[in-house]
Amino acid sequence: MLDCEGIKSVRQTIVYTAVGTAPELPETVTAEFSNGTVKPVSVIWDMIHPSDYSKAESFSVIGVINGTAIMPKASITVTEGSGPLLSISVISDTHVDTGTSSGNGKRFKNALLDLKEINPKAEALCVVGDMTDHGNDDEYDEFMKILASVEHPKAYFVIGNHDIRWHDGGYEETYPRFLTKTKMPSGHYDEIIKGYHFIFLSTDKDLKDQANISDDQLNWLSAKLAEGAEPNKPIFVFLHQSLANTSVGSYPSDGYGFSGYPDGVVQDSQLRSLLAKYPQVIFLTGHTHAVLDHPKSTIFASGFWCVNTATTYSTLPSNGIGPDNGSQGLCLDIYSDKVLIKGRDFAKKEWPANGQWSIPFQVENSK
Repeated sequence: MLDCEGIKSVRQTIVYTAVGTAPELPETVTAEFSNGTVKPVSVIWDMIHPSDYSKAESFSVIGVINGTAIMPKASITVTEGSGPLLSISVISDTHVDTGTSSGNGKRFKNALLDLKEINPKAEALCVVGDMTDHGNDDEYDEFMKILASVEHPKAYFVIGNHDIRWHDGGYEETYPRFLTKTKMPSGHYDEIIKGYHFIFLSTDKDLKDQANISDDQLNWLSAKLAEGAEPNKPIFVFLHQSLANTSVGSYPSDGYGFSGYPDGVVQDSQLRSLLAKYPQVIFLTGHTHAVLDHPKSTIFASGFWCVNTATTYSTLPSNGIGPDNGSQGLCLDIYSDKVLIKGRDFAKKEWPANGQWSIPFQVENSK
């Protein structure tokens, strides 16, 4: 029997299966030893119940290796039919800086590496603001260096408050920097990805915590929401800041709006009214750092869906739920009749048990 003493880490196992088909887990996993060797070792996996693969979702399975306390993990993804029509990855609040003792960049890279493994068919990576901690040139350069070091799909960015605030030159300095570093066409823009409408919004003032959405941007958004809108087809809208009292992290009990400066969106009521005209909107926001494994991470509020994207940098629990100082993000699988929103814990390399939601969309029968 192989001596399992000295195992430093075990590479995660990735398995895909169809609804109703039991996933086939391998009898061995790849172990990395402290002396630098890499070997397969035998593993015994936890039992998988048929209910676990009775619908499209992702879940984690833990294994045991005799002779070591290190437990291998398997990521199981169950798909319907030929799989989703489109998959995307969503992260937020990476807060990359250049401090020698900072682990922000390492957590960001770890998230990218994990996404490459567990969501390899993603066709977009959406980064929902606060890419940097202070919006400096060197921080943007470090962010882009880390991003370029890991294979990833086309990336889309919006501006977070940390990306633009507290610079002598104000928004006139920080906004052009965002455009130059990210190569985005504007702070607000849209994209059609495999037939689905993606709309990206950004603050147009350098406020400390809030987003300011000008009349021009609101008018642009109104026109874009109406452009080709179909009642049974989702529209994805991204903004760094949440609307108050929607997804987790945006409630007074979370401290939202009570940090000495208000959080949220200055034009909260105007933006809320626009989005409410389209119940098919899925509004994805970061900023709060709230954990994903919470009942209100994905919630139908104010007439549309509001989704918390968490943070790769440092999560905050809400109402005592979820991990502190975690690293989390989302994988979205888009089917013709639903959107699966799947929370991912990058630090633990797990799918949180309470971090998945299915948003239904009625499929119209052709006449």
